Amino acid sequence: MKQKLTTIALLIITSICTYAQNPGLIVTSVQTNLTNQSNVKLESFTYNYMQFYANDYNVVNDKRAALILDTIKSQNLICDDICLRKMCQRTGIEWAITTEIKQIAGRIYVISKMINKDPRVANKTAKMDFLNLPDEAEFMLKLTLQKLLNIPHDKNELLSLTDETLSSSGRLPNYQQSLNLSGPRLGYTVFTGPSADILKASKMNGGYNMRPGFINVGYQFEQQYLHGGSCQGIIEIIPQISGLDQGLFLPSLSVLNGLRNARTGLEFAFGPTFNITKKENKYFEDGSWYRSQDKENINNLPLEGQLDSRGSATIQANLAFAIGKSFQAGTMNIPVNFFFVPNKDDYRYGVSIGYNFRR
Repeated sequence: MKQKLTTIALLIITSICTYAQNPGLIVTSVQTNLTNQSNVKLESFTYNYMQFYANDYNVVNDKRAALILDTIKSQNLICDDICLRKMCQRTGIEWAITTEIKQIAGRIYVISKMINKDPRVANKTAKMDFLNLPDEAEFMLKLTLQKLLNIPHDKNELLSLTDETLSSSGRLPNYQQSLNLSGPRLGYTVFTGPSADILKASKMNGGYNMRPGFINVGYQFEQQYLHGGSCQGIIEIIPQISGLDQGLFLPSLSVLNGLRNARTGLEFAFGPTFNITKKENKYFEDGSWYRSQDKENINNLPLEGQLDSRGSATIQANLAFAIGKSFQAGTMNIPVNFFFVPNKDDYRYGVSIGYNFRR
């Protein structure tokens, strides 16, 4: 037994050491003269791609490096190999990657270079030229980065950007589909105020005799509709079932509109959420809610729909707010979100976690 534990410990230490030995790599700049593309957007694309596929490197997003690079550029006016090497030397990051995308004489040329902090180490360079299709700059950048990392190209994708016949046929790939972050979700919702009291109350009093908190199981369908540099606009549709842990079946649907920062993984979203609840018409008197059949409404007080297990099923709408962050582990994306749903008399809040894979 002791020998097995020793072996496992050695394997863990070896794995940690192997990861630590991966050389650091920072995405510094992408320069382009394409009028419909921005440097910031292409830099964000490069960072995300290298984060997922440059497995032999520890891709970092170091703010210190950006500050140092800006200082060096302000002194040198240009950011050449020497400038990038100085930045690497000051930060201790082994490699810096830079890319140029230029439209020249009816073609688009992409050059990606990896510069090492040690001038004795040869730089790595990948050069490719494509048809004059500015809208497909991200595809061109992707193919060039694949060449730089020795990742095999998709033949059809390559031909669609280099072969005039295929390009004119309109058979171009859609890279946005590979950025879909849909996936399963598991969460927990906590109720407060009167809603929590009703959930805890006995069934004979219109309650549920349950804890004021439910486990949620669902799936998030996501579509990105806006790419503005490092920020992305997203629409999230989340159907889910709550209460299975307490023998209930409570379906709901949320439609959220949000923004995500592609570099940090931080996101914020808001939108309507719909759920089916049981409600009963009641009137408020002496600090409590009563049904007319339980206590005569002698003062003819107005009736309002209130949560009650004896009532009829109805659809309730609320506004939901969510904030979270997506953590990355290799090709896996792990979103963690906190949400808040205010109501007229109380509110509910909770956490949701999921997973998906970069395709």
